[in-house]
Amino acid sequence: MERFPPAAFIDDDNDDIDEVSNRVVHLLKDGRIDDAEAACVELRRRFPDQIDWLDRTAMIHEARGNKKAAADYYRKCVAFTLADPDGFDDDSRAWMNKKIRELDPDGGPQGA
Repeated sequence: MERFPPAAFIDDDNDDIDEVSNRVVHLLKDGRIDDAEAACVELRRRFPDQIDWLDRTAMIHEARGNKKAAADYYRKCVAFTLADPDGFDDDSRAWMNKKIRELDPDGGPQGA
């Protein structure tokens, strides 16, 4: 698998958060986990105050089979939604808590 540096698929002048965030998802769907991780690092660098990098990091850990780490990042997502509830609803948190229970049954969910 060819590995590209983040700059190969992220252009600061033209991409917004949705494009960069969705690029991580597309790379994961293509099985390019290392490239998705590099894109996620760039996502965090450019948009550190957004939930997207936390969610995408959870997805990367899940794709690598690191269930506990994925659950921990979904817990961070839930905590983020509770700290800044604007734009997040109970359904979003319920979905995240479901993922946490699936990935780490002994660890329990985060928040309501």
